[in-house]
Amino acid sequence: MQQFRTLGEAQTFVSSTIDMPIAASTEFVRPGMRLTKSSVNMADNTFTNSYDLAFNCNDLQPEIIAFDKLTTTYDFISNAGLRRYIAATSGGFFYLADQASGSPRQLALNLSISCGSLRSLPVLDRESVLVGHNSLEVRTLAALGSLSINGYELDWSGSLTDYDTELKVYGNGNVVINHQQDPITGSSRVLDESSRYTPIIGTDDMIDVGFIGRGGNNFIGASASRTGGVDIFAHDFVLRCPQRYVKGNSELEIHTIGGIALSRFEGGAFSAGPTVNTVDFHNHPINRDLSLGNHPPFLDTRLARTLLYKTEDDLTHIRLYDGRHGSSIFAGVTPAEAVSHIMSESGVEWGCFLDPGQTAKLCISSSAQQTRSYGNRHYMRWPSETNPDFLWIPETGCPVANVIAL
Repeated sequence: MQQFRTLGEAQTFVSSTIDMPIAASTEFVRPGMRLTKSSVNMADNTFTNSYDLAFNCNDLQPEIIAFDKLTTTYDFISNAGLRRYIAATSGGFFYLADQASGSPRQLALNLSISCGSLRSLPVLDRESVLVGHNSLEVRTLAALGSLSINGYELDWSGSLTDYDTELKVYGNGNVVINHQQDPITGSSRVLDESSRYTPIIGTDDMIDVGFIGRGGNNFIGASASRTGGVDIFAHDFVLRCPQRYVKGNSELEIHTIGGIALSRFEGGAFSAGPTVNTVDFHNHPINRDLSLGNHPPFLDTRLARTLLYKTEDDLTHIRLYDGRHGSSIFAGVTPAEAVSHIMSESGVEWGCFLDPGQTAKLCISSSAQQTRSYGNRHYMRWPSETNPDFLWIPETGCPVANVIAL
């Protein structure tokens, strides 16, 4: 860890340290799992460094693990205790604000299932990573499903969808983040405080109920309002529904999400980025997602990017294309460049992007119980009230809300 007084000093240092091609190599992390490292030259005299972890899911037990507080992928795999993981990568999008009155109970945005326990529901349709029994897959899931509340079997849908259901779900995917200029860091993420509360109820027969999980797919009503204004941050999600279905501490059980039974998500799930067969990344709905701020993540710009995909040889890949924001020669890849490169190597059955930018990180635990860290080694922790300096922490990197662990 090194400290710098200004962002300019920090960037000058890391550019001379990080912006370099890596040597090509292949190693077997364990039988059936290989890590291939290479430098990929671009047409405009730029490059990206590629880290490709390939494995057969039948030989492993993949899991999606969500955290109660933001945690780095490096710290997760280094401190896993008796449960020793071979590798882990940062997962989906999450709530992140520099200026806010608080944080939601669930940090992973929209759908979040951790090792079979449902933590939050999606409020909009989105591509998702699912883990079943020894399997990883990518599907586009509708924010639509079935549930039971106090003995009533009903359909629900996300509040940012147009599905015609009696019940509407509000969750952390409803938050609005705005980017503002900051004299020290350059940019600051600011929460629109009104977005942490449900909107006003315009009819007399509806009620908002905030639910908190009890494990699995079971929830209990913790608070309610007939006028709206329920604090989304204080609950795992809020359900707007007709008052006739609500009584006392309402008990709720989620049965399906996007037409899939909750039992199919035994290893976890999270909302992810566009699939690799997306034709127009620029106009993908995720670029208009207000919970991610007004810096769209999948424009035709170069960033560090991670993909999860399966090839025709029955291997699943976690592929990280590294880069440093602001570099003139090592900025990363565009979504189209990343897809073009993996398609040029082999046939791809399915795949999607994970959260890009400074969260893209791959960590591998060696036989000597040492953790190796790849991607975003330029990462700087910004100044805080307790430390006025920029801290260079290349191994640990950026804290995240969930990981894919092997």
